[in-house]
Amino acid sequence: MVVLYVDDDPEDQEIFAEVIRQIDSSIILLSAKDGDEALSILRSDFIDLPHIIFLDINMPRMDGYTCLAGIREDLKLKDTIVILYSTSPNPSLLEKHKHLNAEVVSKPTSYGDALATMKRYIIGNQVTGEQ
Repeated sequence: MVVLYVDDDPEDQEIFAEVIRQIDSSIILLSAKDGDEALSILRSDFIDLPHIIFLDINMPRMDGYTCLAGIREDLKLKDTIVILYSTSPNPSLLEKHKHLNAEVVSKPTSYGDALATMKRYIIGNQVTGEQ
């Protein structure tokens, strides 16, 4: 399984990586610090496409909503599971982007919360083989 985590906070990236290793050390974790970098990774011919993308909403350069729109424009990514993370989701923006088919969850505030959230999405969506 391949997972992409997009977040500009290095501490959050470190926690996420540790949680992923604890859940399943065979998961391939890709990471990006903003939406621009995420789209570059996703458009690369040198990686396996992720099965799940965890995308922070509030980032510099390109926010999560704009990145999500770019993901959904790409036919090879249109059905990829995307989880939007936010410390404070804006209800009007959530409604505006609802058609882009992503779930919005509150960003975990502790390691235990992060582990529970990741287990729910990772274990519930584990697949084998190619996408």
